Amino acid sequence: MPTAHDPRRLQTVGRARPEGPKREIESLSGSARGPASVGDTASPRGMAGVGRAPRGQPHGSGQTRRARAILLVMTRAMGSISRPAGRITRPLVVAAVLCATGCAPRGVLVGPTGEHRLVARAPAQGLTVVVTTGSWDGDPPDLPEQFTVVHVLVANLGARPIRLAPGDFELVSDRGFRYRLLDAGGHFSVVQDDDGAGYGPSGAGYPMGRSDDVVTLRSTSRDVHALALPWGHLQPRTDMRGFVYFEKAEDTANHLTLVWHAYDDAGRPLVDLSFPLAVARPRR
Repeated sequence: MPTAHDPRRLQTVGRARPEGPKREIESLSGSARGPASVGDTASPRGMAGVGRAPRGQPHGSGQTRRARAILLVMTRAMGSISRPAGRITRPLVVAAVLCATGCAPRGVLVGPTGEHRLVARAPAQGLTVVVTTGSWDGDPPDLPEQFTVVHVLVANLGARPIRLAPGDFELVSDRGFRYRLLDAGGHFSVVQDDDGAGYGPSGAGYPMGRSDDVVTLRSTSRDVHALALPWGHLQPRTDMRGFVYFEKAEDTANHLTLVWHAYDDAGRPLVDLSFPLAVARPRR
């Protein structure tokens, strides 16, 4: 396996799905579009971009998009791989019409002192993770009103490949309530060609991680998939970045902890990196 890659050749592959059944959320918000224009926040890059908050250009009128956007959420029971015996998950169907006049979010995720950028490092493993809140600038513009959206950058400066998998991320409130990750399905793998090594499509799917309690997210918006953090095995001296989506937490929690349980490509646990978060709400 290569230990370094030309960042200009690295690619992110969206709209992929792992093998096996999962719950599904189907979002009809927004519309199918051309290539995303929100910077390069979902693309793997070299280390020069570590910690840089994602930026881009807004796409059209938010009120116009909200007026025609309808969100359909479909959650269905899923076969258990590692669930406790006897646990039953019932199908849930929820339909909601998005605000036509620009509903304001009830709360915004911030760090302990109000910051939007948090950094955690594990020097022994060579890992750096940067979490940025309040940075979604894609289509649909009101996505953070429906889901919890955070931008995550994982930089691997260690000596071994690192697993990026949806089941390794966890969002938990201070009361112990867990908000499930919404998996947009992007993935990557190492490919070789005449120009060297890089990241490309993986026909074998991607690892699910330590937990299978995730929800498949499907959206007609290209940005939701193209800008998501993709899954795979992150090689040494490379990084990967993108948005991670969870069930909406800001409306029901005051304090949360985002945890990434880091594993190597052989499934050996390495370290847990935690990010304390609070919900900042406007004064009434």
